[in-house]
Amino acid sequence: MVDLAELSYTVPPAFKAFSESISGMIADKEYDQVSQARSNTREFARSTAIDQIDLVHFAGNIGNAEGRQLSQAVLGAVKYNRTSSNMNNAYGVSIYFPYRKLSNVDKAVKTYDAIGLDESYSQCIREFASMETSGQLSTGGYSSPYSSLFGDLSQYGLSGSAGSYGFGYPSGYGSSSGSSGYGSSSGGSYSSSDSADLINSLISAFLSGDMGSISRRTSSIPPPSSGRRTTRASS
Repeated sequence: MVDLAELSYTVPPAFKAFSESISGMIADKEYDQVSQARSNTREFARSTAIDQIDLVHFAGNIGNAEGRQLSQAVLGAVKYNRTSSNMNNAYGVSIYFPYRKLSNVDKAVKTYDAIGLDESYSQCIREFASMETSGQLSTGGYSSPYSSLFGDLSQYGLSGSAGSYGFGYPSGYGSSSGSSGYGSSSGGSYSSSDSADLINSLISAFLSGDMGSISRRTSSIPPPSSGRRTTRASS
């Protein structure tokens, strides 16, 4: 039960300041902290990947002054809230924040524009999603930074997303099922397990700055297939 009159008076200023603080953290290279806070926040309907989270819990997880002020404002407007015994950190107001399914960002922004939500929040979720898709993701989710780091693997006779090559996701988050495709050349086939090992080693070399090692490892990749390439679609 929410007092909408109180909410409309107390929450918008705190919500705007909180949104701007998230944008500031991303600009100051504190994306890791924002991502971790989002990962640890109570999420509703997780199986459908709608990215709907508890606003009070998220604001508290961010851990700054703006987050604490927003939490107090929302809790003041929520006059009665009851949950089941196995539903903790649910305080009565939820909001969309992208993490597991980035394709909904534009749709959410259009909805927020239509209802007059402060544009600072639309800006902060766009910035967060942009960091995630640009390969600077720090904690996981459905998106993976590996395709951004290494580009299209199809030129090597490989198909599928980085997630299908065996990369892990944080506990509680699923990766898409299915098998990666593979191509063949005169030198033989290159399997998904081979590609996973190679890309993992490339990532380690990339992060350590060992460019010579990267050159040696990529020399083992078979040439692009000149024949027919076979793929298995993910289910």
